[in-house]
Amino acid sequence: KELRRTLFVSMGNEVVDMARPNPFERLCRTLGGAKAEGFVWDSKFMPEEDHGSVVLRTHYWGLKKIFEGYRLTGDAKTGAFEGNLSELQEHYSKFSKRRNAIFTPSEALVNLVAYEALREKDFKRAIPIFSYNVELYPTSANAYDSLGEALERASRPLEAVASYEKAVQIGEKEQHPNLGVYIRNRDRVLRALSMEKKTP
Repeated sequence: KELRRTLFVSMGNEVVDMARPNPFERLCRTLGGAKAEGFVWDSKFMPEEDHGSVVLRTHYWGLKKIFEGYRLTGDAKTGAFEGNLSELQEHYSKFSKRRNAIFTPSEALVNLVAYEALREKDFKRAIPIFSYNVELYPTSANAYDSLGEALERASRPLEAVASYEKAVQIGEKEQHPNLGVYIRNRDRVLRALSMEKKTP
C-alpha cells in the first residue's frame, strides 16, 4: 500500500530483436500498474547503447529522477527563488517526505536566495533567510558575516556588530582566509556607532 521509493530502469539494445512485448516492455507495464503510495518510477529505452555502455547514461537519468523536485523553482525569466523562509523550508520538507530522508539546502544555496532578496532591499524576507543559514551552519564564519551585512544594510547596527563579531571569532579559530574581511566589516560598523555617540 505504501512504498516511498524511486525506481529507474533502463535497457540497451539487448531487446531490439525480441518479439513484442519484450521483457523490458512487460516490466514497464507491470510498474505502470503499481498503486503503492509514494512509489515513483521511470524508464528509458536506449537502443543505441549496449549492455556495457548503457550504465553511465542510466546513472545520469536515474539520479535526475531520484532528485526530481530537489532544486528550487524560480522565476521563469531570472530563475531566482522569490519565496520567503517558510516557503523555502516547506520545499525541502516536502522533498524529504517524498524521499523518506532528511534533506536540507546547502549553505551556498541559502545564502544565494537571501542575497537575491537583499538586492531588492527586501529586508523582511532576506534577514530571516540569512538567520536560518546561521541556524543550519552555526560554525560558518561566512554565514554570520552575510547576516551581519543584511542587518547593517537594514540599519540594525548593534545586531550587525554582534553577527560580524561572531564571524571574526570563528574566522580566528579556523584561520579563515577571509578573516580580514570579517574584521573590516565589524570595525566599520563599530566606528559608525562611535561617531554617532560623539555627535551632539
